[in-house]
Parts: sequence; C-alpha cells; structure tokens
Amino acid sequence: MSQPATASPGPPAFLSRIGLAAAAAAAIGAAALILLMAFGDEFRSGEDGNAHALAINGTGFQGVARLLAASEGESSPRIVRNRGAAVAAPLLIVTPQSQSSADALIGLRPGKPTLVILDKWFVGMDPNRRGWVRVNGPAQTDVLPITAGGATFNVTYRDARKGERLVWPAARLSFPAPRKLLLIRTSPPPPRKLPDGIAPQVRPLVPGDGEDQPPYGRLEPLIATDGGIVLGKVPGKPVWVLADPDLISNQALTSPEAARRAVALIHALPNGNRAVWDVTFVGLGRTPNLARLALEPPYLGVTLALGAAALAALWRASARFGPIDRERERAYGFGPGQLIENAADLAAQARAEAQFATRYEAMIGERYSRRRAPDALVTLSAAARDAQTPAAALKAAQDLWDWTRSHDRR
Repeated sequence: MSQPATASPGPPAFLSRIGLAAAAAAAIGAAALILLMAFGDEFRSGEDGNAHALAINGTGFQGVARLLAASEGESSPRIVRNRGAAVAAPLLIVTPQSQSSADALIGLRPGKPTLVILDKWFVGMDPNRRGWVRVNGPAQTDVLPITAGGATFNVTYRDARKGERLVWPAARLSFPAPRKLLLIRTSPPPPRKLPDGIAPQVRPLVPGDGEDQPPYGRLEPLIATDGGIVLGKVPGKPVWVLADPDLISNQALTSPEAARRAVALIHALPNGNRAVWDVTFVGLGRTPNLARLALEPPYLGVTLALGAAALAALWRASARFGPIDRERERAYGFGPGQLIENAADLAAQARAEAQFATRYEAMIGERYSRRRAPDALVTLSAAARDAQTPAAALKAAQDLWDWTRSHDRR
C-alpha cells in the first residue's frame, strides 16, 4: 500500500544544545520576571533624597534605626512597607513629607503610640556622590498649618543661640540645639507687611470663638524653647510630634554620645524599645500582588507542590515515547498517485469495485452525450453496466478507457 520511508538524519548535536540552552534561558528569564514582579518593592534602596528610615543621607534616619535594632540585639532595623504591619506596630514612627498629614494612618491605630517626625529640609540629590543630598532650603513654611493626631499647628524657624541646649527634664535628656531650629509655634505669627492698598484680614486668635484659626500652643510641651515646641504630645492621645528631626537624623549622629541621646529619646516613649519605622508615606510601600502571595507563607507550600508536579509532568512527557523509530513504514504515502491507490484500497475494503465500472461508464456516456455514440461504445457501456464481479468490472472499465484513447486520436 505504501513504500518504506527513508530514514531521515536527526538534527545536528549543536542545534539540540542550542535549543536546550534557549529553553533554559527562557525559563530563567521567566522566573526572574516573576520574582521581580513579586519582590520588586524590596529591591528599592530608598536613596531618593527623602527623609525616612532607609535613607543614608544627612536628613535620613537609617543611622538611628540601625542603632535601635542593635540595642535590641537585632541585625536589621524594623521597617514596615505595608499598612497592615504599620497598624499593628507597638510604637510607629512616621515621617510624612512636607505638609502631608499622618492622620489617616494614626486613625487606624487608636490607642497605640505614634511618633510623627516633621519634614525640615528641602533637598536635592547630589549628582556627584550617590546617596548624598544638597540642602536647598527649609521645607516647612508659616503659611499652611500642619495636622498630626487631630491637632493643627504652625511651625517656624529661628537660628540657635551659641551654646543653646534643648532639655527634656522628664527623660533627663539634653541636646545641643541644631544651627537652625524648626519649632512648633506657641504664639501667633508676627503681622505680615502687606503692600499699599491691601487691607489686612484681622482674625481672632482665641480658640472657641467660632473661627477656624489654628489653635496655637495646643500641644503639651516636652522639649520647648523660646518661640516654640521641639517635642510635644497631643492632649488625650498617644501621639507625639518631633518638630526638629535634626535631633536624631543621620547628620546628628556625630559622636557616640549623640547616638546615645538619639536612641534614648525614642526609648523614652512608650514601647520605644519596639519602635517600628514606616516608609509608606515616602512611596516605598509594598504593593500587594498575586505573585508575592503565591511565594510567601502560607501559600508557598502549595506553589512548590504545583511546581514539582509540573516538572514531573514535563519530564514524563519528554521521555514517555522514547526515541523516534525512523525505519517504520508509513501507513499512507505522499503524492497524487498514492492518494489514488489509497482510495482504491478503501473501495476494495468496502467491496464496491463493481460499482466503479458503472460510474465510469456514466462519465464516459456524459462525455459523448452530445454526439451520436458509436456502436462500439454502446456495446462497451452495456458490458460495464452488466459487470457483477470485480474482475468483470475492471475489464469493462479498461475496455472503455482503451476505446476512448483510440477514438480521441482520430
């Protein structure tokens, strides 16, 4: 029915090695992409110039965060990148950017201690030294009020006097005042000089008079100096506000004594030995995604089991049928001749050979229908219609074929 197929040579060995290498590279790339999608947030260094616990620049707090961890025998600082962990923190340290409010996060953890550190400096990245910043000026202004823990206040700057110190009597701490102090204002701001022709808008400063004037001096002062509060507490709430971050920032840690003072300030707060730093306010939060969910407990075991099952299925699929048998004959060959032969074999299996002569005779009769059929054709057609056996049908069809060839040559 068909002829034995010629054995075809397999692909060169180096092509097989290239295919395997390409498949391995694709698998590694896909795994790396999945890991990057799942844990890409963890690879951000935080060297963006902002003041937070991951920053190593002068305005950041990585130094005191590491000191706090080391004081508890831990190797890495407690830094949270999602709101769920921040809400559960025993003491949360929040470092919102200029004019942003931490009340949305504080409201999720009622009754739990929170320290809010205000933003002091407007900085830009140093193009010459990685991780360094250049101070461009103060970040806070007297124009817009700041809200923390429901308390609204304004801030002000003033230059420190020579030898001035900031004292927290209850904690027995004393800090040298930074060169430029950021203070929470405890008195109304001085009147501004307006251009000629513009009348000043006089607003009362006494709380409870029906106006929305910020309540100056509403914080309980813990560290205070002339003109304002450096560290204060919101009355009736476990919320503390540190106005000047330069008491504990990286640039404040100039000596072992300064480092001890910075750690002692945080330890003086409730649960200070378990303080946790939040970085969601500076855009370094962790974004929930399905890839991370599948690669973290408790679903990590399910992911590993499914991966092992997939690898086993691939191994079985690649080795199930063994090497290709290239000597085996094809059941059906190629080409029109082989197609005709296959059709004849199917007709023989159906025992319908005798019907071919009748149909062939009908086709020949239609071909000569417009002409007067010769007597020989009439005789041959009758023999084809009367054929009852395969041999008789084959002979009748062959006689018709021979007659048409000889007749068409005339």
